[in-house]
Amino acid sequence: MTPGLPIYIAINGSVFDVSASPQTYGPGGGYGFFSGKDAARAFVSGCFREDLTWDLRGLEEMYITGDVRKLDDKELSEISRLESTGENDSRVRYLKKRRDRRRREAWAQVEKAVSHWENFFNNHEKYFYVGKVVHLDLSGTPVRELCKGDTKP
Repeated sequence: MTPGLPIYIAINGSVFDVSASPQTYGPGGGYGFFSGKDAARAFVSGCFREDLTWDLRGLEEMYITGDVRKLDDKELSEISRLESTGENDSRVRYLKKRRDRRRREAWAQVEKAVSHWENFFNNHEKYFYVGKVVHLDLSGTPVRELCKGDTKP
């Protein structure tokens, strides 16, 4: 950061001027690692060391947990088994449809979390919207794995 220049952060492509809080977002600030980045993924995951990126792909997996995760893994195994034997296409379609629905519901939670943070910065009395970041197309690139949990950088 260069003294006297504005401090920008971005979430989901929306860029905000947070210069009013240099103690928070500036050099040495508790959340200074967000400055100059679109770190939408970290805002959702809470993984500030590994997830300082805008790439949200795969993040819905963090909302598929516990017994639902066990069921999901079991269904994936069953789909794989049925597809390898070529048997029971209707069962495969049914299981895939359930897994897709589960992911759509989990993705809605990701979108809700991102929306929360966009609204926070949009409606903050000291911060203001300044523009959009145009991100690269990630088609064909690997989807990030979920972080195992980390602390601030």
